[in-house]
Amino acid sequence: MSYSDHEREVDRKVWQFEEAIRFFGLGPPFEREPRSLRDVADAIRGHPDWYGCAMYTFMEAFFAEESRAARQVMLDPTPIPTGDWKNDTWIGAIGEHVAQRWNLLIPEWTQEEAFMGGKMPYFSTEFGTARDIEIVETPPAFRRRLIFGGAEPLMNAKFPNAMKVTMPYWN
Repeated sequence: MSYSDHEREVDRKVWQFEEAIRFFGLGPPFEREPRSLRDVADAIRGHPDWYGCAMYTFMEAFFAEESRAARQVMLDPTPIPTGDWKNDTWIGAIGEHVAQRWNLLIPEWTQEEAFMGGKMPYFSTEFGTARDIEIVETPPAFRRRLIFGGAEPLMNAKFPNAMKVTMPYWN
């Protein structure tokens, strides 16, 4: 499965459009807002273009949740694969990544083949030098799935203070 520069550019434009829709309070008519990654998969099944809005809604709920146990419950239910390899790969990567980031148990379903990705790498850039940096910086959950995009693929993430990296001279 080759992922061309044209497809990458289309995905970027769609993402920008989805963000604008979310900003103005519009979006897909979800039956209920996604509160788990299973809900995200259910919401986008048959509507792969709803992925951005569904995942954003889930992530906002996840970040707002203060209880560690409640966050774990949001990750544990096994999603039914959507059939769209890109969306399923991202769902698996995000499930594993946020579990690692918040020191939760990594759900077993994230290691299932349907959520492990394609055989071709995806880079967020077409520039060779930048790709080298992406390979090094990308977190393990994304790297294992051949998704390369930088040190923090979830740009709107609100990480717990205890997990923040501090340099010795900042103290």
